[in-house]
Amino acid sequence: MYLCSHVVCHGIPGNKALKDGDIINIDITVILDQWHGDTSRMFFIGKEAY
Repeated sequence: MYLCSHVVCHGIPGNKALKDGDIINIDITVILDQWHGDTSRMFFIGKEAY
């Protein structure tokens, strides 16, 4: 899943094209043999606008 800028934490992704300064968050969740794992990484697209 990827989300950008204003929806990076709790929003629903849409069809908006990514542009310089947007934030992309990649979140992966795994459940295996009753163990739960979760990791997340955040990246800027192009040059940071902040």
